[in-house]
Amino acid sequence: MSHYTPLKLPYFALSSSLPGPLPTFAEIISFSRSETHNLNFDPTTQSSPEHGTCHPPSRQIVRIPGSAKGDFLVKWGPDVRLLEAENMLFVSANSRGRVRVPKLYAAYQRWYDAEAADHDNHNPEEEEETEGKGRLHTILIMQFIPGTPIAALLSNRSRRFRRHRHAVAADLAAQFAALRRLPQERSPSRSPYFGALGHRPFPNRFWRGAGPFRSVEAYTDALFRLECPAAHATEQQRVRDAVRARWGRVVRQRERAWIAERREGHAVAWGVVREGEHGVPVFTHADLHANNVVVRWRPFRSASKGGEGKGGKEKEKGEEEGEDEDENELGIYEAYIIDWESAGWHAPFWEHVSGHSPGAGPSKKDPWFRLMRRVLKPYREEEKMLEYVRDICIPDEEYYH
Repeated sequence: MSHYTPLKLPYFALSSSLPGPLPTFAEIISFSRSETHNLNFDPTTQSSPEHGTCHPPSRQIVRIPGSAKGDFLVKWGPDVRLLEAENMLFVSANSRGRVRVPKLYAAYQRWYDAEAADHDNHNPEEEEETEGKGRLHTILIMQFIPGTPIAALLSNRSRRFRRHRHAVAADLAAQFAALRRLPQERSPSRSPYFGALGHRPFPNRFWRGAGPFRSVEAYTDALFRLECPAAHATEQQRVRDAVRARWGRVVRQRERAWIAERREGHAVAWGVVREGEHGVPVFTHADLHANNVVVRWRPFRSASKGGEGKGGKEKEKGEEEGEDEDENELGIYEAYIIDWESAGWHAPFWEHVSGHSPGAGPSKKDPWFRLMRRVLKPYREEEKMLEYVRDICIPDEEYYH
């Protein structure tokens, strides 16, 4: 059973783990107004769930200089979720370093009036915080990962990355295997559940606050309901009937394979097969795309000295700009998984079908899709089923009126 303790605010990591003094709230606001440090303005930097598009003012992502040991990345705003901080701490503590996630340095909330901030001589540090004044903002201060999103390396066709892409895929495959092996924390019902950490509803936009669910049947039924407009119960029933008819053929094929493998002479119900394959929830990132995997190049000579040094810092800067400095240089890429706000306990197929199946994301010819085939176990039948549901649930004009 994994260790999980609900986050108590304010949260501050040990000072010995910090790359420098934590930025104050006034400094965070000041850096947020700079195009140089506000990553919302830069579509090539790590981090954007919207694939590089600018975040709304309710959610800012800011890089703040720290020291030679590294910089800070600050996510703040009324729409930032504390769940991301809990997910990062949970994965870091229970994977024992097998999954690379940014370190969390601080998490707290405070009321902030953005309109008052527009006045001259306004200092939020000197202002007395009053509950209900302005909006409640969540501030997450974490480690900035110097490197490049895989999306940028694939788009600029980095020759170095192409040579090392299989090693990067193997590294990511090991990390996701470790993530899926994490045991679930004890829930109030003392039984497995599908939902966000702490037995809570799923947070991301697709699930719309659904869950938690006690069974994979309830989980998949909710999935089908979300794919079809809730107001059309007749259409939902038609979808469920069509799904059962098509999935039934898949089930019979799996039953035969299951029986042949175990040499059992009796038919196995679909529920048993389904429970055996998807009945146990696994911890899932649930927002896996090419901008949420950051890789950094580590030359062997820098690693052997136990630090990056000036040369290592220059290499990282060149890599961020998409430049291949020395194609023959010996080293490795280290992959970090970022943006954990959507993570939770899902059915095993969800990581595959949610982010990189052809029906939900890039095409089969996309280099990211080809890379992911080496990282995650494919669930092709589940992928086809989700595509089938989406195909017959495409809303007509009447769905919008």
